[in-house]
Order: sequence, then C-alpha cells, then structure tokens
Amino acid sequence: MKFPCVPSSLWGSVAALAVLLFGLALGTGLAGANGSARLVSTQTAGPYRVDFSILPAKPVVGSTHASILVRSLGSNEILTQATVRIASLSGPEGSTAFGPLEAGHLFSPQYYETAMPFDKPGPWQVRVDVHGSQGFESITVPLDVREPSMEINGILVAAIAVVVLALGVWTFDRIKGKKPRSAATDGDAPAS
Repeated sequence: MKFPCVPSSLWGSVAALAVLLFGLALGTGLAGANGSARLVSTQTAGPYRVDFSILPAKPVVGSTHASILVRSLGSNEILTQATVRIASLSGPEGSTAFGPLEAGHLFSPQYYETAMPFDKPGPWQVRVDVHGSQGFESITVPLDVREPSMEINGILVAAIAVVVLALGVWTFDRIKGKKPRSAATDGDAPAS
C-alpha cells in the first residue's frame, strides 16, 4: 500500500522515533534521579535543613536511590562539602541492616546520593547523618518499603504501539511493493 502524500523516508523516521521513545521509557532511572526523585521528607536538624528524596517514588525491595540536599538554615546555602551517610535503624523482622553508606556526589555537586539495599518489604527507619562545617546532626526517615511492581508505563505503551504500527505499515508496503514495475511507470524511461 503506497501513500503518495507520505514519503517513504518518513516511515524510517517513524521507526526511529518509536525506538527513541522506547529507549526513553526504559532508560528512566538513576541518571535523572535529582530531577525525578520524589521528596519524602524535609527536616530541620540543628543548623541544617535536610531534604530526603527517593527514586522510584515509592521505596522498593532491591535498590532504592536516595538523594539528599543539605542547606544551612542561617544562609539557605546548599552545602556541598559535608559528609553524608545513610544507615538503616530498623526494618521488618528478618531483614538485614545496611550502612552506614556514604552518600557522594554522583550526578550533581549539590546532591548527596547512594542506593539503599532493602531486602524485605515493610516499615524501615533510615538515619541520615550530616557532618558539615556547622557540626554533626542526624535525621530519621520512616519508609514503607514494597515489592517492586510492574506498573504500566504510558510512554512505553505508546512507543510499542508506534513500533507495531510502523512495522505493520512497512511490512504491508513491502508485500504490495513486490509487483513488477515497468520502466515507463517508474519515470526512468529514457527521453527520445
């Protein structure tokens, strides 16, 4: 099936766009953690304000990314030279404690980041220790850890639909395009 108003190169572009969307849907992970992480706690501890964010939006068994932003209460300045550590204080029965894990600057100098290796679903208490120029302080963050779910990602569904549609049109066009063509209909006939 030929679409005279649609150049054949467009189908390649559609396929490339579908692959790009599919890659974006699968690639949303730690690389975008700072901008995509969900803020779960903001607490004041001594001279600090500590923002504790996680990715995915709900903590899961396996690995949950923690992103911590530390500000000075006096100046509202973001502290980039502190030492930040995370440790589990408690977890469900039979769980394995973790930490202290040092949170470093993985993606941006203003965020302290690490992965929390939860091994059981249930209620956990996580302690965040901040040692900065204004002293040492800690906060405790309660987290309800769940089993990972297979939620349907809308972008992924759309990307798959576009790929299937593009492949269907391409395949149908190839099947119909196997008819022998004469030189006169192709426009390649030599001028006399």
